[in-house]
Amino acid sequence: MKKIIYYIAPFVVFPLLVLLINFLDSMEVTAAIWRALTLILFFLFAALMGTLSPTKKKFDYLMALLIPAAFLCTLFVLLYFDEGCDGLPQLSLHHALNMHYYRVWLPYVAIMTGITFVTSFKPIRVSSIRKPYSQKEK
Repeated sequence: MKKIIYYIAPFVVFPLLVLLINFLDSMEVTAAIWRALTLILFFLFAALMGTLSPTKKKFDYLMALLIPAAFLCTLFVLLYFDEGCDGLPQLSLHHALNMHYYRVWLPYVAIMTGITFVTSFKPIRVSSIRKPYSQKEK
């Protein structure tokens, strides 16, 4: 996987996961299942990004910083376009910067960061895909 695609992926996948969860929520799935599914998907994605790290260093520090940044950017956009009382998007910067929403998600962001950091440990991660044998190795 190209490094640039790897490092941009969280900024694309987190909004897609949120859209998937929103779609499931509209299908009348109970709130407890919705919360559990959300957290499981976010934690699995963080673990996947850690294990697929292309860096040659012992840990992938950059991805451990990009996972929370991507999630917080997604949360900011969601809160900015959140529906008001009339069902239309509010487009409120004050609503998007309200720290109450971020404090609720802060423990989960810390857990995602820790999972990404631990799974990016060099002996754990998938360092490279096996290349086919060349003529010299036969």
